[in-house]
Amino acid sequence: MADNRPLQEVLDELDARLMEAMAKYGTKPLTIVCKAPGVEDVTASGFFVIDCETAIYHGSRVKELHPETAAVLHHVTEHGAYPLPARNYEQVMGFIDLTLKLQDQGVNAIQWRHPESGLHPRHQTGLGDVAVYLSKRRGRSEDAPKEDSDAPAE
Repeated sequence: MADNRPLQEVLDELDARLMEAMAKYGTKPLTIVCKAPGVEDVTASGFFVIDCETAIYHGSRVKELHPETAAVLHHVTEHGAYPLPARNYEQVMGFIDLTLKLQDQGVNAIQWRHPESGLHPRHQTGLGDVAVYLSKRRGRSEDAPKEDSDAPAE
């Protein structure tokens, strides 16, 4: 049976069910939405949204990085013959550093909007690994990446 309701109504229902499950089980899942051209951006209430403009602004002006930023950023920046171009460095650093700082402030509902924009596919996969790590981290500043941690593997 086809669901003929408007897309936003379906998304609102799914959002409510997800929030209910998160409250019941105490989990904070990572949700990755890959949208097709012409599809409107998915929005969810109560999320701190970081888009490319915000990430670049933060990355270009930050005075002191979070203690974990360099270790996490390294997973995206180094891919052998494909180093991260300078034009993308502030963008990726901004997404990571701002997320880590927000998590330490207790903000766990964070939505990245188009973090892969302009990145080489090798860097996009590294950023995906970082997103998974950050979704598991959730504000545990004492868990700075170490070789034996669940930080993204190099």
